[in-house]
Amino acid sequence: QMWVQSLIVGFTLISGGYILLNTLIQQVYYRSIEVKQSSLNGRDATIKKTDGTYDWKIQRDKEGHVGDDHWWLPLISRSKRNKAKNHRLFTTLNLGTASLGASIVIEATSRSNHFNFANIMDVQLEFNLSSGWSSLYWNLSDYSLGYYLFVSTLFPFVWQSVLEYYWHRTMHLPWFYIRLHKVHHYYKSPEPFDDLYIHPLESFGYYCILYSPAFIIPVHVTSFIFYMSIVGLTGVLDHSGVYFSFPGFYNTRDHDTHHAKFDCNYAFPFPFMDLAHGTFRGTYLNKEYCYKKVH
Repeated sequence: QMWVQSLIVGFTLISGGYILLNTLIQQVYYRSIEVKQSSLNGRDATIKKTDGTYDWKIQRDKEGHVGDDHWWLPLISRSKRNKAKNHRLFTTLNLGTASLGASIVIEATSRSNHFNFANIMDVQLEFNLSSGWSSLYWNLSDYSLGYYLFVSTLFPFVWQSVLEYYWHRTMHLPWFYIRLHKVHHYYKSPEPFDDLYIHPLESFGYYCILYSPAFIIPVHVTSFIFYMSIVGLTGVLDHSGVYFSFPGFYNTRDHDTHHAKFDCNYAFPFPFMDLAHGTFRGTYLNKEYCYKKVH
């Protein structure tokens, strides 16, 4: 049935992409280096060590799990030291929830505006927007090029950035922080596969924000895929401990600072909401910003 296909595609894209990206970062940056070293008897022996420089690491004073070559996939990993309570349960559950959310969007879109998904006995099955499914659209001709470029493409980012900022600020209020958000702040210097260590209730609220653009206004499918790709990529990079930057728009140091300092840099994935609210700490376009403490 169609919903089974949607589940397969959703879980493959989200879970598969998430695992692949985190594994790649772990292998490129965190694994030990095999080197050959001559022994006293003249034979070469292969040993493992780290380079010891960590130039790529944001918090260079914290070695963390650099050199731990076991696969850190939470579902199977038992190797990480100082792993948080319920790390395996929460990360696996949240990844499943994210994948399910994508599957719902895929299923809704397959039954939405001008998408003909079956032709049985010469009877074309078609669903339209008024049936209450996804607001994603397929045909570029349905709306103008200007709408596609400036509304369909930009709206998901603006919508998510604004809602996520206030949602995150809410999670830092004492009542919510103690009961929910404190879980995510267990890791002060996050590494691959740490980003989904979130209380399931909090993550469910965020996933509602994440996928909501598909149900708010008409957004082209390619715009939504682009939006999900950027947000998914930056979510992983933000918690990788590795320095990446796209000047003027994105820097992994910003969210890493949030984990280290707690009361600044709430915005995701771009710093604009923090800059507008005076809660940004760090360097933006060669200018140093302080932050005002938020209680």
